[in-house]
Amino acid sequence: MNRLLLAALLSVAACAGDKNNQPQKENTPQTLNNITYKTFANDSSPGGFGYDIFVDGKMMVHQPNIPAVMGNRGFSTEEDAAKTADLVMYKLKNNIMPPSVSVSELDSIGIK
Repeated sequence: MNRLLLAALLSVAACAGDKNNQPQKENTPQTLNNITYKTFANDSSPGGFGYDIFVDGKMMVHQPNIPAVMGNRGFSTEEDAAKTADLVMYKLKNNIMPPSVSVSELDSIGIK
């Protein structure tokens, strides 16, 4: 794996949120080449749903809350978490760095 890509992914993972909040429920992973994601339900704060992104089987992003918005709340639906994970996976696959998500991008995929 490209060192620059790995460094960027590790940076995103470090900023992705509270890693002590372990997910309790997971769905079937979705795959895009060597990048996969799993959505999960947050059983404690921030509540709602989140997602994890894996590169070559290693977790690179743990996102229990909605990125780019003020506060610390999870996605309202598992589908919203999955749509956002798909966007981040697209950015990773296409070397769009950093693979951060903006409020306008969330709006464009229907996340409120």
